[in-house]
Amino acid sequence: FLLGLIFALLGEWLLILVCVSVIFVYYVFSTVPPELVEHQITNFGIRFAGKDYYWEQLSQFWTTEKWGSKIVNIGLRFGFVRSFQMLATEEEIKIIIEILKKYLPEETLPPTFTDKAATWLSEKIPLEIS
Repeated sequence: FLLGLIFALLGEWLLILVCVSVIFVYYVFSTVPPELVEHQITNFGIRFAGKDYYWEQLSQFWTTEKWGSKIVNIGLRFGFVRSFQMLATEEEIKIIIEILKKYLPEETLPPTFTDKAATWLSEKIPLEIS
């Protein structure tokens, strides 16, 4: 609020708009719960959120742990999106890994500049409320 008041005195209306936009985005990200997405592993590939990814489109998989939950990450060979994540219970993760080992190698995708920048930014400005 104080920053907005200073910008108003200086006549910087565009900067006030940017500050209000950032605050609005922070509010939306911290209050809207994520939607439930269904995952299916088939003989042809993985159906993720209603979109089919065939085994030929997938490159590798790896597991991570974030905020106390296990996540299976699937790497993609082509496209703008490099990977997608499947959140599951501990028992489901074991079954998923056994199935994926038949089709994909288990190796971590190396981080890009964008990944490193996003990690740095999330450490400096955490969005979760503890």
